[in-house]
Amino acid sequence: MKLHLILIFLISYTLCLSQSQMAETIYFEVDSYDVTATERSHIDDILEQIKEYDVKKIHLVGHTDSDGSLAYNRKLSERRVQAVREAFVTNGFDSTLIVTKYEGELDPISQNDSDTGKQKNRRVEVLIQYEATTNALANDKDGRIDEGAEAQVFKFSASKGIEFTGKHGTKIRVKPNSLVDSQGREIDGDLLITLKEYYLRCEMMVAGLQTMSNRNVLLETAGMIHVEITLDGTKVELKKREVIDIEMPNEKRLPPMHVFLKEENETTWGPDPTRDWGFFDEDEVLKKFALVSPRLGWINCDRFVKYDNLVDMEVLLSDAKDTKVCMIFKSINSILNSTKEKGRIKFENIPDGEEVSIIAFKPVGEDYKYAQKDVSIKKGKRYSLKLKKVRGELFEKLIRQFN
Repeated sequence: MKLHLILIFLISYTLCLSQSQMAETIYFEVDSYDVTATERSHIDDILEQIKEYDVKKIHLVGHTDSDGSLAYNRKLSERRVQAVREAFVTNGFDSTLIVTKYEGELDPISQNDSDTGKQKNRRVEVLIQYEATTNALANDKDGRIDEGAEAQVFKFSASKGIEFTGKHGTKIRVKPNSLVDSQGREIDGDLLITLKEYYLRCEMMVAGLQTMSNRNVLLETAGMIHVEITLDGTKVELKKREVIDIEMPNEKRLPPMHVFLKEENETTWGPDPTRDWGFFDEDEVLKKFALVSPRLGWINCDRFVKYDNLVDMEVLLSDAKDTKVCMIFKSINSILNSTKEKGRIKFENIPDGEEVSIIAFKPVGEDYKYAQKDVSIKKGKRYSLKLKKVRGELFEKLIRQFN
């Protein structure tokens, strides 16, 4: 069994039944609507996860890159959606619960000026709306760490707005009549707002999140959140010149930071104050950061930390297949993921002499393989790690130590 991907929560009784959403993405090759073996395995994983849920609806939205005409790309996105739909239905899923939409090239999530950007746009977005069954709730009681953190969902009226506090202390306020659909039209009716909070390093590690490095800077984080608002399963956005108000807890008394707005958490941040982020001041009581955001999606509370000497480092691993490898910094609240190049595991742009912990892990049934090494970064140095099998309970204790 893979890492527990149980996105479960309880909404208060005033908000009716517990309901959640699960978002996944299926990617495609150039000018193709065939589901690759890798993505078919991804779909199998999704189907395995939702076995224990009472699925209410699955929304499939098809997309392409910008190569080709508008008409051709809309048809290609339709074929991609139908291929994913067929994969669900073939595995026994009720076809009447599947809703489809075809965007073609009209809703890219990345620039179409590079192969990497185009690859991200060749996709089918899968949004699953479900309610937790008795079995799913029972499994959640074991306290295992979710991948992606707990999805907290609240229902509210577009005309009344909403103000609430997440379980880790994030406060969100959405003003009345401040939302529009993809065409820019003001919306009304009952909406769902979904919040995911990442303040614990262990949750960031398991979810594959990181604070990025670029040139001579690293990012130190005070927290990461993801905010999404939907109407009948379709994402909505803020009106122009409208914002959501956010407060993030600052229990560690970290210095003033910046708010970074990105849809893709793997984007490398550069120290350019004219793009992608805005400055906000720390609250006077030093226990929270107060900020506003003109966009939904990923909202990170970070600051740049400058270093004079950044180096690359290679890690030798006894069992690299499907293994996550990350680096935890001891002097700042930062976490980096490794990269793979020609089978070599590397960390890039890390400060020479910094004290770090290198962590490697992967699930094996209900247990894990795990390795950890505390080192001081040295230019040209290679570090070897040997994975050992540990019980699930011990794995959680091992990674919670970094919180």
